[in-house]
Amino acid sequence: MFVCQNAEDGSTYFSENGSPPVRYVPLGTLGYPGKSIGQAYGPGGGSGISAPGVNKIPISTSPRDAIATQLTALQDACAPASPGQTCGYLRKQYDDVEHKLKRAFKDERAVLEPRERELQAQLDNC
Repeated sequence: MFVCQNAEDGSTYFSENGSPPVRYVPLGTLGYPGKSIGQAYGPGGGSGISAPGVNKIPISTSPRDAIATQLTALQDACAPASPGQTCGYLRKQYDDVEHKLKRAFKDERAVLEPRERELQAQLDNC
């Protein structure tokens, strides 16, 4: 298991392979060039409604806005999880599956029961 840190907001999550895919985000989501993406897309925080055709999308010719809307590649940083972190994560996953199984319909049990067995086998190493 790997503990990964989200490049955008610093939150952490677990990964089985430690190699999250590269994704592309607007520079404005990272605070460049001192404007949020909402500020870059229009006055007053953007168009307000995202449904096509409801609001005309504001167009800016400002170089600063152009920078904020450009995409940049991001990849989360991952490091091997300690045995304690891994076991804690697996226990939480197992508890979540157990909770769902208590309330599951028959068709849902067919998916949850194999996952429960898989997690139990992994927890045997803890």
